[in-house]
Amino acid sequence: MANTVRYFLEIKKDNKGAYRCWIHQGEQHNAFGDLKNLRLKPNSRVEIKGKKITLKRLVEELITFDYNDEEQARLKLKFDEREQSDIGQHLFDETFGKLKSSIYNEILRYEQKEVRILCTDEHIARLPWVLLSDRGEFLSAAGWSIALQTEATTEAEVELPPHPKMLIIAPQPEDVADTEADVHVTELRDLLSWPESVETCLQVASTWEEFKTKVKSLEPDIVYYYGHGEGDINTTHLLFADQTQQCCKIPVADFAQVLRNLPKRPSLAYINCCQGDTGGWLGVGRQLGKFIPAVLTNSTVAWIDAARAQASAFWRGLLKEGLTPHESVSGMRRRLVDDNTSFGDARWMTPVLHCHYHNWKTNLPSPTNWLEREPLWRLKLDRIKQVSEIFYQISEMIEVNLPSLAYIWYGKTGQGVEIFHERLELELSKKLAYKVKTIKPSWHKNFVETIKPSWPDDFAHVHRSFNDMYRECFKVNALEDIPYCIQKHPNAGTILYVCHQQPISPSDINETRLKRYLTWWDTKIIPILKQANIYGLLGISFIVDDTAQFKTQFSQALDTLTLSNTVFRLLDELGDVLPEEVELFLKFNKIPVPNDDKKDLLNDIMRETNGQYEKTLEQLKALVNNLA
Repeated sequence: MANTVRYFLEIKKDNKGAYRCWIHQGEQHNAFGDLKNLRLKPNSRVEIKGKKITLKRLVEELITFDYNDEEQARLKLKFDEREQSDIGQHLFDETFGKLKSSIYNEILRYEQKEVRILCTDEHIARLPWVLLSDRGEFLSAAGWSIALQTEATTEAEVELPPHPKMLIIAPQPEDVADTEADVHVTELRDLLSWPESVETCLQVASTWEEFKTKVKSLEPDIVYYYGHGEGDINTTHLLFADQTQQCCKIPVADFAQVLRNLPKRPSLAYINCCQGDTGGWLGVGRQLGKFIPAVLTNSTVAWIDAARAQASAFWRGLLKEGLTPHESVSGMRRRLVDDNTSFGDARWMTPVLHCHYHNWKTNLPSPTNWLEREPLWRLKLDRIKQVSEIFYQISEMIEVNLPSLAYIWYGKTGQGVEIFHERLELELSKKLAYKVKTIKPSWHKNFVETIKPSWPDDFAHVHRSFNDMYRECFKVNALEDIPYCIQKHPNAGTILYVCHQQPISPSDINETRLKRYLTWWDTKIIPILKQANIYGLLGISFIVDDTAQFKTQFSQALDTLTLSNTVFRLLDELGDVLPEEVELFLKFNKIPVPNDDKKDLLNDIMRETNGQYEKTLEQLKALVNNLA
């Protein structure tokens, strides 16, 4: 079965004015869901925290919602997580929730679900579909891509070149609130890091006249507006600057017409308005979506910090990772915590994607040197002994059905103690047939879940502190709920890797606290995992000044530790890198160092670094750059 599937929720009014939905994969006559009399009318009521409000009022409050207005928050909806979940559950109940369970379960079998709300009805388009929620879980946060589409057929086949022509429109009129446009443009230039040879592909305009001139000469593949917008049900404007840097209000229809008149129209437009609405009354997505295959707009009033962070995350996914627009938006929502956003407020609901393409391909630039072709190169230097020991024991764990392994590694500052966590995570995801879940805060394409446990501040009640640490990681009320969170596919073998990636010192976690934690892990967590056929793998790292003293002190203390379900190992010190290990690194990675120069280069590296791991990495990076 393919990993990705696309579904259309085609919503129209019937001849009696009631809403009807067909769920299909591109052809209405083959719909496997024909849902009638949906409670989606403007006067239909949704129950939020026990109170019922109409969908019309819901949309109006969402469009004008101000995160910072305490008086508004007191009188109106707060759009906190509970309210969002109630809204999303109502939308789910009226669509996917009406399907037969066998049909919905078939949809769930796909790892990536792309959903397009197909409608021409303005009210339906304004509903917050991104909030679709099934029993407390937002579909957008669980790998579902949710977008709007107005046309029943999408014929556009889009292919972006490796360095697409991009016009950034970043007006900053002196008489409106600062958007930090200059800072944001600098951030984007740094993010893209395009070489000087294609620097003309990225241009910036701030005034209306400058925009009209540059958009005609550049004929951009991508148009990105970052500035203010304003609108109500009757008028809609983007706030440009004029020649005197004063505010110049441009109707959205005029902006759209300039783009429509181009001989070669853009493939993507992102209208990112700060403190203004471009997705509600403005309707930019509906206007531009008629001739641009992918359009992103804000569905609520946006805030500068969130607008910048969300845009950077989107452009990173599209132009640095080669994702499609819907994949990039979906990935952005799965990485909310990493980008300092939360499901607890309304900011994550923006932007909304309007899709009018059938297929999309983003061509990434060819790597110019080995460092770019091998982005994980720094994880491959040395540490073979420690990695080999862990992998051998993991294979033994699976063969003899041992529930758990736990490891501690240590080293001095600069010896790559934290990097070793990344090395282990990479090796686990690449080399094990088992499904590996890693605790750290993000989602990756290889389905390694990551939530990074932070050590508790309070050790007066250690068991309570450890319980709280894990409940917070998994967002559960009870430890017994953990297996449900980490094992979405029960038929797959699973190893749970708890990754304490933040290195600590013995003064933070001493021998006594460590023994208590390992005992708690062995007696509280492992029995729960064992019951669900999940193996446990625990990794803890220490940065120490005196490695010999640490080894003696902790070895003696841990020798008296008795664990029933876990094999515990203190790995050898992550020490200095030897010259022969650097030479092996160069050979295995086929770095073209001339044989005549190799000995001198190795001597230079060791003289500069004294074998310190992270300094050696920097020297190797400089070496490869010089060879390029």
